[in-house]
Amino acid sequence: MSASETRELTILVVDDDELDRMSLRRALLSGGVEARILEADSAVRGLELLRTGGADCVFLDFNMPARDGLWLVREARAHGIRAPLIVLTSQGDERTAVELMKAGASDYFSKAHATPERVATTLRQAVRVHEAENAYRQSEQRLRLAVEATQLGTWDFHPESGRLEWSVHCKAHFGLPPDADVDYSTFLAGLHPEDRQRAHDAVQRALDPAGRGAYDIEYRTLGASDGVERWLRATGRAFFDDSGKAYRFIGTTQDIGERKQLEAERTRLLEAERTARERAEAASRMRQDLVAIVSHDLRNPLSAITSSVTLLERVLPADAATRAPKYVETIARSAERMGRLISDLLDVASIDAGRLSVDPATRDVATLLADAIEMLRPVAAGKSIRLDAEPLPQPLAVHADQERVLQVLSNLLGNAVKFTREGGAISVRAEPEDALVRVSVIDTGPGISAEQMPHLFDRYWQAKRDGRLGIGLGLSIAKGIVEAHGGRIWAESTLGKGAAFHFTLPAAAHG
Repeated sequence: MSASETRELTILVVDDDELDRMSLRRALLSGGVEARILEADSAVRGLELLRTGGADCVFLDFNMPARDGLWLVREARAHGIRAPLIVLTSQGDERTAVELMKAGASDYFSKAHATPERVATTLRQAVRVHEAENAYRQSEQRLRLAVEATQLGTWDFHPESGRLEWSVHCKAHFGLPPDADVDYSTFLAGLHPEDRQRAHDAVQRALDPAGRGAYDIEYRTLGASDGVERWLRATGRAFFDDSGKAYRFIGTTQDIGERKQLEAERTRLLEAERTARERAEAASRMRQDLVAIVSHDLRNPLSAITSSVTLLERVLPADAATRAPKYVETIARSAERMGRLISDLLDVASIDAGRLSVDPATRDVATLLADAIEMLRPVAAGKSIRLDAEPLPQPLAVHADQERVLQVLSNLLGNAVKFTREGGAISVRAEPEDALVRVSVIDTGPGISAEQMPHLFDRYWQAKRDGRLGIGLGLSIAKGIVEAHGGRIWAESTLGKGAAFHFTLPAAAHG
């Protein structure tokens, strides 16, 4: 249903004969037309009403004194009035009809044929055509506004005549002024030499009836007047007649220079990232190789030292009057420390490479805690520190590598003993936490400052608590071991109130 069928129309009747105006009014009413009817007795008065009040449709007499209907049609169109103009004639010929239609009349017929049916049908048809034209015109205007807003260039090529039309934006994309004359040779000349043949081939494919008429290509232009290189994307479509011959080829151009710059920057960053990653991987491999070689080369003389120390301990009398036994003990402790350092370096290299080996199996938590405490109990007793495991709330088991977990507990308990004052206490606790088991080592030491907390698990970083250096590779390795099991490790502390280190391991069914 058109808009005219849902609202009241305003119709202007222009005729110098009052009887003819009355006759047309009756024909409209009899034809079922509901409208507000305005009347004018001259062409001049009719033009005034059109310019001031407007009308949805005009019926006008051709033969009027002073100014006839042809004059009114021409003036109305000259003033931008687009309402349908239907001319009524007493008698007419083909020449008159041609003049009226060329001037802008919508339709015409003889007054003798002005029956209610003819008048109503002509009115409705004229109004529908007028509404359709208005809708098309508005659509074109919206399209032009959209094209302007997006800075698109438009082009229209007629292959048969070779006529090519470019919008102002399209010309600007080729570095041409708005008044430049263009043809297909202008298009080719404006392309970058490296893209010229490729663009020409794309046009030929679009114009080939064997194809689908589609055109979508990116190319560079070199401005004829400014010499600026621009990246464009051109899209379009060719239209073919019944014989398969292309008669029109239209489309748009869009400046994609900014997108190309972003793509180039992205490519550069990806390449830089790839190079940096390769260098990092190469450095990591070199570091691993170096650690492996150095560790291997150190273990041989270290083994010799350890063996020699063991032999000396056997041959020296226990009550030797010299200081030799003490020196031998010092050498033994140093060798043991060097062995631990080599193991730590190897663990760090394995963690870096993502190859830290763990051999998980079902392990009883109470046994793990007891073994760890037993290793550190003599050291704690030497400082009069109480070291105990809290009773478990229930039997617990973990799916973990026993030696690796003991390595973590040994590090945490060793640090706790190191930083806890004489007479203090250290407790070890384990409790279920969803599908995990959380193990905690809690001490009554001096605590850790808020500034140090974020760095506890950083490699080669050492904290200073109570005047003693304590955290180096140990906590970093402990973190790697726990994460290799799928758990996590963290610390909680308030300065002056001790510290608590927690880590989780995957729970296992207790058997």
